[in-house]
Amino acid sequence: MWVRPWEALTHTAVLLALITQFFVTEERQQIGWMLFVFHVAWIIFTLIGCKREGIRIAHTINSVVFLPWSIYYFWAAYNKNFSATTNSNLVLSTLTAVFWLHNVYYTKRLGASDFSRLKFDGPYKVGVRHINMGEFDSEVAVFYPIDESEYALKIKDRNAPWLKAPNKWIDSQQRILSHFLPFYVPKFFLRQFVQVKIDCVLGGDLSFDFTSGKKDLHPLIFSHGIFGDNHSYTGLLKDMASHGYIVFALNHSDGTCIYTENSLG
Repeated sequence: MWVRPWEALTHTAVLLALITQFFVTEERQQIGWMLFVFHVAWIIFTLIGCKREGIRIAHTINSVVFLPWSIYYFWAAYNKNFSATTNSNLVLSTLTAVFWLHNVYYTKRLGASDFSRLKFDGPYKVGVRHINMGEFDSEVAVFYPIDESEYALKIKDRNAPWLKAPNKWIDSQQRILSHFLPFYVPKFFLRQFVQVKIDCVLGGDLSFDFTSGKKDLHPLIFSHGIFGDNHSYTGLLKDMASHGYIVFALNHSDGTCIYTENSLG
């Protein structure tokens, strides 16, 4: 059940835009202007919703996919060239509809992007720390099991952010996206990721089962894929830690990581 009005308005604006796209023709310029208004409303509602209600996981895909279509229709509306939209209406509408349905499904299923509704079957809650180690001073995220009582006591004030260095990460993402896309991606479309939390206690104490010696703590070393980073696997890393493992997820310093930093920068 949704209790987030700005999110509901966002989905409504996208749905109206999807429906309107099928009826735009050169002779129906009034409908073209309606389409333009719905795209503007989608962007406004998304930005306000991210600020007031936080970001949803699926909003990331919504922003990346729907934004190019919005720019396309802005251009058509500005030039009053609604015939330019008719040739690609069916393709654009179908693709966008698929992603819209994806967003509706996952926002209802997963909730806000604090990972709190991602359910694991491990018996432990999870803590996280960030360290630099090894010959190359590699950046490492360490996920490990903590007790339920430790989680309940500290999660409100120490819910770990998804991004350790959000401003630098946004700069790197902006450069990468602008390299592959035919337009410049404004930073404010990436700023929403700063709010994402991962439902892990930052610097929490290791579970008593392991500090007391009742159980052995087994380490796992996790290596990300090419042009990835340890942020991309947060759900998986949490799941492994919830089963009683201490997981070391490093960011490689050999150019295969999308963004990392060491003591030199």
